[in-house]
This record gives sequence, structure tokens and C-alpha cells, in this order.
Amino acid sequence: MNIPIAVCKLLGKPGSDAGHRVARRLRPMLLLLTVIPLVVYPLTLSDYLNRSTVTASSDQFETITTNNEDEVQIIPNAELVVVKRIDNGDGGDLVVGDFSLTTSAGSLVFDAGVTAGDITTYTSETLFVPPGTYDLVEADVDGYLEGSWSCSTGIVGDDAFDSGEITLAFGEQTVCEITNDDIAPTLQLTKTILNNNGGDLGVADFNISINGGVVATGTPIPVTANIDLTISEEDLAGYTEGVWECVDTTGLTAAADLPLTGAATGETFQLRQGSIVECAITNDDIAPTLT
Repeated sequence: MNIPIAVCKLLGKPGSDAGHRVARRLRPMLLLLTVIPLVVYPLTLSDYLNRSTVTASSDQFETITTNNEDEVQIIPNAELVVVKRIDNGDGGDLVVGDFSLTTSAGSLVFDAGVTAGDITTYTSETLFVPPGTYDLVEADVDGYLEGSWSCSTGIVGDDAFDSGEITLAFGEQTVCEITNDDIAPTLQLTKTILNNNGGDLGVADFNISINGGVVATGTPIPVTANIDLTISEEDLAGYTEGVWECVDTTGLTAAADLPLTGAATGETFQLRQGSIVECAITNDDIAPTLT
């Protein structure tokens, strides 16, 4: 703590009797100053009132004095930062620009993003706005879970992804965040066997598989989006080799990208995030011949 110069003069020379007497008297006061906490009072709108006064000099004759004083209310800006997080842990490949984030507070300019694990975080430049209510909106993107808005300061009137709303008072600084998570596509293989010519093999004999891993027929299997997937089955003697017929019930993976007439022993393709794909294959037993 800095001691005023006047007090230092009263203390006198170090070691003098006068200095010791003054120091003993000031010690309780100085101790009290060191333990009393400073009280911070919140600013109010009146703290931003700009007052100006004009006073005429003595040699000027002024007949109108009602306009010599004026007050201007200064409204300090509120600040808004938008943070967008995208979790692509299931193979999703979208970035912040794919979600069309907008706000009535102004145009959003995001950085290049920082990736940690599966999550990339994008932070916008600060928007300086007058106090008021502003909307927060992003597109509903297929293949991703809809997020909800949360803000560090201010009043969130609505946290829905497509109709978010934040109310800011003067001088408030807030960060509004929203996160979207990619949806893992599912792939279902369905096996049908026709034993109308006396065949006796079952579904398990054909070992239908995804990337070499045998799966149960008719069971949706979560897979990673946007990577190569190979579906196959064993080619068994005495049965016709079937062909895969696949359909995406969501339409997210283009039909042209699915194995419409793929060979049973192997067909490779990729699925978009959120796709629900069913692939069916039929094998028919071959009638024996006797000559």
C-alpha cells in the first residue's frame, strides 16, 4: 500500500522519537485499511450520462442561458460471441459453413476451428450491438442431431436451434453456444434362402458380413460414415450366387452410390451420416440332375 507524502513527512526521520510516536498513532488506521475489502458497485445507465456546460466569459453579454447545459445518454454496447461445436465422431464430414448460422445481431465470421478429438470448435468474431433481443438460428442439417442454444450471460428466451433468442442489457458480454453431433449410419443385411429343390443349408451357412465381420440377418448395424464398407457372403456350391439389392430409406446416400446389382462375394461403397440402409440378397438351391 502506498502511504501519502504528507504522512511520510509526519513520520519524520527513521528512528526519531517523533517518527515513532506518529507511527504508533497511525498503525491502527493503516491496519484497518489493509483489511477492509474494496466494494465494487455495479454500473448503471446513469454512469454513462455525458453532461456538458457552456459558460460565457465576463465580457460577453448573454441573454439566453437555458441552452447552456445539455445531457446526452450514452448507451454502451453489448457484446455477442457465437461458438459452434461439431462432433464428427461417427464419420461425419460437415463444417461450420454447412449449418448456415445467422443472427439478427449481424453477420457472423468464424475462425478456422480448433479440433480436439472428434469435436471441432468454431468461434465467431465479437459482435458489438445495442442492448436488445437478438435471434440465433441455424439450419436443420440431415445426418446430425439438432442442438440447443445456451448463453453465458443475458436472458435466453428460446433455446431451439431454429428460433433461439437472447436478450442483452447494456454492457453485457455473452457467449452463445450450440453443438451438433453426427448420426452414425446403420446397415442391415437380410438373407433369404430358397430351398425349393431340396437344399438344406441355412442362413448361418453363408456368413454374411460387413468388412469381414459376420453379422446377423435382419439386424441394423451402426457403421462409420464416409469410409469404405464391404458387404459379402460365402459362395457355396449347390446354390446360385445372389446379388445385393440395397435401398437407403432416408435418401441421404444417393441410390447411384449403393450396390444395386453387386456381386454377393463383395461390394464396396460408402454411407453418408444418418443413412439407414437395408441390403437384401437371395440364394436359391440348384436342383440336382441325373443322367
